[in-house]
Amino acid sequence: MMKKRTVKSFVCAALMAMALSVTACGSSKTLEDYITSSPEVMEQMEEEIAAASIDGLDIAFEVKGNEMINSYTFVDESLLTDEIKENISQGWDLTASLYEELAKELDEMIKQENTCTLTIRYLDSQGNVIDEKSFQAPKE
Repeated sequence: MMKKRTVKSFVCAALMAMALSVTACGSSKTLEDYITSSPEVMEQMEEEIAAASIDGLDIAFEVKGNEMINSYTFVDESLLTDEIKENISQGWDLTASLYEELAKELDEMIKQENTCTLTIRYLDSQGNVIDEKSFQAPKE
């Protein structure tokens, strides 16, 4: 079950990055400026998230400055077992390179290097953080 959730989070993050990169057309001061100035980008991202949603797990995103935060909320507490928590915690090393590449795509959209941060956050149904990690493009 965790593999499906991990794959869904990869897919969701990748879809959001692709949606943004497809519509990138110029330089903005921040990622937030870029997204808020493009209603079609916001709409496309919301549609992609809705398509990637699964029962018992809500997916949301927000952008603050140059940070994109993808939040995965376990609304069905029965899905949030100790095993799932452990898999989330241990899965960061396996997913780091993907999330770093997605952060690099965010940098490329706003035509800046090592500026954007992609934060992946897992929450319980009360909004408490189970685990989270932030990623930036690899330094070259």
